[in-house]
Amino acid sequence: MSNILSISADTSGRLGSVAIALDNKIIAKKTFTGQMKHGAELFPAIERLLSDSNYNPLDIKHLYIPKGPGSFTGIRIAITMAKSMYLANKSLKIVAISTLDAIANCQQPIENKRLGVILDAKRGQFYTAIYDENLNKISDDCICTPDEFLEKLQNQHAILTGEGLVYYKDKFKRENITFCDEKYWASSATEVFNAARKQVQAENFTDPIKLLPEYMRNAVATPPKKR
Repeated sequence: MSNILSISADTSGRLGSVAIALDNKIIAKKTFTGQMKHGAELFPAIERLLSDSNYNPLDIKHLYIPKGPGSFTGIRIAITMAKSMYLANKSLKIVAISTLDAIANCQQPIENKRLGVILDAKRGQFYTAIYDENLNKISDDCICTPDEFLEKLQNQHAILTGEGLVYYKDKFKRENITFCDEKYWASSATEVFNAARKQVQAENFTDPIKLLPEYMRNAVATPPKKR
């Protein structure tokens, strides 16, 4: 069996990153220089990683990306990159995973507790998903208020994580709730890679022609100013 060179990218959060891997091992990784630098740094980072590792774009066999929910701009950049790379290399296989699954992969299995992932969806709502103690997903990605999310837990003990807690942690405080260390609130290309490899083992690849962002809601539009 030949080695599989793969690229994984995380553009769904505030700080993006990209990694290159050979089979199951990441061999190089680059984090962007600042928040929301995805559009400017994604392709140059990939080119640099490939060059430093003595590979070229046609050597890439797999591409792993987040499909959302999350940053509208970041998700669009990842989807556009995937489609562009597929058009240039029709043998490329793509795995597009839930952003929430990538964040869940930042954690270690937790004993007798649920894991909840929280991302800000604006307007008082949040993108959420719930995982069991072995980090198996037990609820679909959804958009809800803090009260609706907490009701889903049915008073079970849970650990919460995700960048939605940066400004809204207090909305989720309850006796049965604890919070992960802030260093686990955001995923990186490493977690995208780990989550995607589970799909690869099941040969669950994404159709690049049908690949679409998972927005779950319309973008927040700013009305034009009256003259």
